[in-house]
Amino acid sequence: MSNRTLERTNIGAKKETKKIGRTFSILLSAVFLIGLYYWGFWSVQRSALESAQEMLTGSSTEMSSTQPDVLVIATQTTNPQDTIIAATPLLSTPTPAQIVMESPSSQSLSAIWDDANLAYQNGEWDSAIEGFEKLRAMDDSFAEDEIVTYLANAYFETGVQLIAEPTNGDNKFERALSQFRNALVLAPEDERLKSGSDLLKAYLIGERAYRLGSLQQAIDVLLPLYERSPDFLTYEVGQKIYETYLELGDRAMRKGNFQAGLDYFGRASNISVADNSQVKARLLSVEKVKRLLVTPTPTFTETPVATPTSTPVPTVQSSVPQTVTNRPTVVPAKCADPRAIILSPQNGEVLSGFTQISGAAFHDKFRYFKLEYADEFSSDYNFINSSEIAVTGGYLGLWNTALLPNGVYKLRVVVVEQNGNYPTPCEVTVTIENSEQ
Repeated sequence: MSNRTLERTNIGAKKETKKIGRTFSILLSAVFLIGLYYWGFWSVQRSALESAQEMLTGSSTEMSSTQPDVLVIATQTTNPQDTIIAATPLLSTPTPAQIVMESPSSQSLSAIWDDANLAYQNGEWDSAIEGFEKLRAMDDSFAEDEIVTYLANAYFETGVQLIAEPTNGDNKFERALSQFRNALVLAPEDERLKSGSDLLKAYLIGERAYRLGSLQQAIDVLLPLYERSPDFLTYEVGQKIYETYLELGDRAMRKGNFQAGLDYFGRASNISVADNSQVKARLLSVEKVKRLLVTPTPTFTETPVATPTSTPVPTVQSSVPQTVTNRPTVVPAKCADPRAIILSPQNGEVLSGFTQISGAAFHDKFRYFKLEYADEFSSDYNFINSSEIAVTGGYLGLWNTALLPNGVYKLRVVVVEQNGNYPTPCEVTVTIENSEQ
């Protein structure tokens, strides 16, 4: 082997040795760094563990009243290693802050129960409901039977309280029914709750029928409710029945059915309400109209004849013939339709000056009525006055007869329907005698 070849071999060996040494140095550095990393990690963990031990040991006195189990674990061991081992399970349990939140839960439940129960005893139903519902949300097994009973009754009493409010705003009856339903969810077999709910639902059905104009249906629902439970919604039910009977009576009167109208008004008068002046006025009007429909039979009284005396009376012959005026008999008007009646003046009556006309003028399709007059043998009627207000018995208008020549006239009342038609008018024949003509 030549010297040049040997030299090249030595140089290659040296390079290989340096390469191996560099690789070994890198491996040593890596091992050192990994060891340093794990040493630091375990040092941090040990420090954290020792801090936890110190915290548990140092706070044992403060926690003695609320955490006896933790205190036993922390104080019964004197060996630090034992203490660490004994404290280790605590690291997997809730933190002290969580333990403080959980521990007084029974105390919180008791406090809420006391407040809710006090509100219940004092009749503060909203506060009682709020407290009992909160208890159910926190622990539905806490005093379960008592809470369900109290809560159902509180909901029911809230509904009763709503009904008793003096105003009828904000749908108080619908809100009361909602409270009754809440009570029934909790105590579906409670007869008192079911009865109260059924009664209120019946009233709401009857009241709605009245608003929709189904008056007979309203009576069919409300009257049994009024008779069965007179103490339930006494004012509301009675008042609604009273108003319904009045409207039914008015409908019958507008159709000319006076007997039915009188019957409905009589039923209304039997309902106890705060103000019954409306039915009294209607009854009076009906009685007036009924009297118009009955034609009285004239009663004739025999005039006694004087007994002549024996003294002769000379006969006096008069040269002026005497004129005897035969006045017609005054009788009530014979009206063909009870919706158009003249009560005053009557047939055959003598009038002068201003004359008040009274009677009835109404119709279920009423538009207006008018008063007219004509000469005895004329068919051309003249206007007196008119009104768009129906009259079931009372003042119709005023007639100034002084503007007319003396003589016999026809007076009539005409009730006009919405379509322009009219039932048979009521007519009377009167005589006008004004002395200055």
